[in-house]
Order: sequence, then C-alpha cells, then structure tokens
Amino acid sequence: MAPASAPEADLRDYLRVVWRRKWLVGLVVVLCVAAGVGASFLEKPTYTAKADILLQSSSPAAALLGGSGASLSPTDVATQIQIVTSAPVTQAVSRQLHQPAPQVSVTEVGQTNVIEVAASSHSAATAARIANAYARAYLTFRRDQNVNASLSAASAVQAKLSSVNRQIASLTSGHGASKQAQQLAALQTEQATYQAQLNQLQADASLQNGAAELITPATAPSVPSSPNPKRTGLIGLAVGLVLGIGGVLLADTLDDRIRAKEELQGASGGLPVLGLVPALPGWRDRRKPQLASLASPHSATTEAYRQLRTSLQFLHLDHNWKLVQVTSAMVAEGKTTTASNLAVMLAEAGQRVLLVDADLRRPRANEFFGQEREHGLTSVLLGAEDLEPTLHSVKEVDGLWLLPSGPIPPNPAELLSGPRMAHLVDQLRALEFIDVVLIDSPPVLPVADAVALAARVDTTLLVTQAGRTTRKALAQTLEHLGQVDARISGLVLNAVRPKHTRGYRYRYGYGYGYRYAYTQARNGSGARPVASGRLQAGAPPLPPGT
Repeated sequence: MAPASAPEADLRDYLRVVWRRKWLVGLVVVLCVAAGVGASFLEKPTYTAKADILLQSSSPAAALLGGSGASLSPTDVATQIQIVTSAPVTQAVSRQLHQPAPQVSVTEVGQTNVIEVAASSHSAATAARIANAYARAYLTFRRDQNVNASLSAASAVQAKLSSVNRQIASLTSGHGASKQAQQLAALQTEQATYQAQLNQLQADASLQNGAAELITPATAPSVPSSPNPKRTGLIGLAVGLVLGIGGVLLADTLDDRIRAKEELQGASGGLPVLGLVPALPGWRDRRKPQLASLASPHSATTEAYRQLRTSLQFLHLDHNWKLVQVTSAMVAEGKTTTASNLAVMLAEAGQRVLLVDADLRRPRANEFFGQEREHGLTSVLLGAEDLEPTLHSVKEVDGLWLLPSGPIPPNPAELLSGPRMAHLVDQLRALEFIDVVLIDSPPVLPVADAVALAARVDTTLLVTQAGRTTRKALAQTLEHLGQVDARISGLVLNAVRPKHTRGYRYRYGYGYGYRYAYTQARNGSGARPVASGRLQAGAPPLPPGT
C-alpha cells in the first residue's frame, strides 16, 4: 500500500494545539498580568507636567536683513524642538534649579506650531517647576537671539543712513545745479527710508518677545502618569497571550509525541489509521491485563475494537490476508492489548482466530486469557512438541485459540529469524481450521525480532499510543519495516482522548443500535446478528453482552 502524501498543517491544526494546552496559555497570561500589576503597585508614583509653547514666524529684523517673514515650516519647528534641549538652554535651567538640568521630552502637538515640554518627577510640584524652567529658559534664549538680530540689523541700517547723510552733506555744500538737485532728491528719499527702518528696528528691539509665547504653563498634576495598573495589566495580558501562544506552538514543535489521528497520518506519510482506541475507564494498573472486549462489552473502548475489526475485515476482502503481525515501535504502547482484544472481536464475528504470542522477551498474551505458557511457541520451534497439540482453546470465546510463548529462550532473535520459524509460519498458514492468525511480536526498535517476522507474514498492524509514540520512533519503525518490504495494513492509535480527535464523541457516544438485532437473534426470530459491518453467513450467535 503506497502511503499518501502527508497533509499540510492548517490554521485548525494550530488552533487545536493551542486549545489542547490552553491551561499553559492561561497560566502564562495570569503570571504576566500578575507580574505587571504587582510591579505597578510596588513602583513609586511618577508625575508628568507639561508646558505648551507657541512658535511664531520670524521677526521683522530677519525680513529687513533679507530673510523670510513667512509662517514656520516643519523643519523650523523641528529645529526649535532641538533648541529646547540645547546646551545654552540646559545651562540656564541648571542655574534656575540650582542642580543639573533633568531630562525632558519635547514634542510637536499634532500638525501645529505648538511644542510641548514634558517633565517627569516623583514630585508633582517638581515636575511642573522643571517644565516651566525649560519653557522660560527657551523663551529667554529666543528673545536674546532676536534682540541681537534686531540690533545687528539696526547697526547695518545705521551705517547705510550715515553714508547717505555724508553724501547729502557733500552735495549741499557745492554749487547748485540741476543734476545735483536730482541726486540730492534721491538721496533724501533713501535717507527717509533708512530712517524709518532704523526706527522700526529700535522699536522691535525694545518690544521683542523672542518669536515664541508660553500659552499653557505647567501645573502640578494631581494624578501620577505612572504606574498605571490598568494599562500595565492590559499590556501584561497582551504579552502573556503572545508568550503563551508562542510558547505552546514552540513546545508542540519540539514535542515529538503523537496525540491525534491527523498527527499520526502526517507522521506516517498518510498510512490509514484503522482504529482509534480510548483508554478503558477504571483500568488503573496497567500491569494487570484486562480485556475490554470481555470486561466492558458496551464501552467506547470495545466499540473501537469493533471498528478496528471491521476495517481489517474489509481489507481482508481485497488482499485475503491470513497471517497478521501486531507490533509497535517501542514497549508499553499497547500491542498485546490490541492483539488480544482484536482476536476476541474477530472470534465473536464468527471467524476462527489463532493468537500467537511471539514476544519471546516479555510474553503477556497468556495473562489476558488466564492461560499458562509452559508449553508454546518455543516448544514447537525447538521440536519438543507438535503445533496443533500446543494450541490452547479459550473457553470464554468460541472460535479463539492461543499459542503461548512457551519458555523464554536465551536467543529470541536467532530463533525467530531462523529456518525453524519460517517452517512454523508455513504450518500456521496451512492450518485449515483457522481463518486468521494474529501474531503478537516484540516492538520493532529495541530488538530485531519483529522485523524478521514482518518479512514472513501477510501484513503488519502497527500499534501506537497517543502521548507516548514519537514521530522519530514511528519514522524509524517504518524505515526498518520498509527494509524487508513489509506490508503494513495500517495503524492503531491507543489511549486517544476525545478532545484530540474530531468526531470521536459522535462515533463512540452514538449508542449501540444493533442490540435489537442481537435480541431478535437470541429469541429465535430469524434475524442474523450483524457485528462486523457485513453479514456473516452461517455465523454462530454472538455471546451475551457483545
């Protein structure tokens, strides 16, 4: 069977990962929020005071000197913001406060010519005093700058006026002529212009306000700007969600364990998952074997084994398999439990089943049925006994036989891979009174026994356990089985949790609609029991409670 391509992860897969570990996300969020709010209450309050300054266009002195008298550009505003924290201003602030100038932030208010000076301190009054000190120092600096510019412009105009006065004096001292009269008139006009400019500059210098105005002085705030527990809590919530979800996705990426059907299909390259088996409720001690198919015939676990049986029976119709190996990647993944329950389900469906315990290292199949294992597989392989007399009939289940492991040999791998095992496999295939032979073999990765058997059987059923089997182990198992061209019919996922598998609650919570058919069969109404999904012609009535 060629494996299909592995499905790509989509948004629902990521959401399932987050939902599966929502407790971890919640824990991270609670810790971040608690840490933020707790730090807020422990933090000393900080107050922020703000002073607003309106910037004005350049003074008439700049225009008289050839500058532009237009409104301020964004570059002019940015330049003034830098001047607020320049060395001359901070030095003036230090002199006012009698201490090194504290740090302040200066920003533009929207798209206006207003700049905001914000100062922070643990004292509200101190914060206001610092902001106002910067505002006053800046205004003084701008006023001095503009006064100096006005005085420089006045000096330039005064020099031009003096030159014109000298020229007028030289003309008036000579003999009058028409040409000289014209020159004198022009010089007198120029004299009047310069005199007006000089008077304006002198007036500006006396009234200069520095092209800036303090429109909103800083006042002592009544509420601290920080800490803000509500804001810090919201930030902690956002940070916690990011860290929690990111951590969960990272942990899932690093966590190699398989938990759901979709993950198993993706890790196996698209091999069919024939069964999803939930844990048997009340089975606490895994060291004590328990058959769900007999102990709890109406449980979801037993129904899962019925589903597995049906899947195998439909595959059997296409391939006519008789020898089915049941193995796993590692130990304690439920292969023996699966093989034993599957054997019971097949036998109850009317098939004659032989369960062979070929795990010669940790044999347990006999414990599920209360059988001894002194005489079994190794006895036949060593030639001490014949095959058929060694088969144990299971009294509780009609049509089921068990071949125990027998005494544990010192060389299991050599025994299972040797010619005697090959001959025994031929004998098992030739048994006419047996329809299906289930061979419980050791796990693939720890020992080489299972790989040797996989090359001789008709198909292999690979058992995995949710939360235990890893993607790496599964890949290595499939690689080992592929080296001997083993035919893998499909996979079984044990210990499935409902929240990890879509459709699980519907499939196993739907009920047992065929109980009526069983009741009619027992009452002799002529209806034949349907247990495997197809009619079993001539099948014996199923045991009570199936």
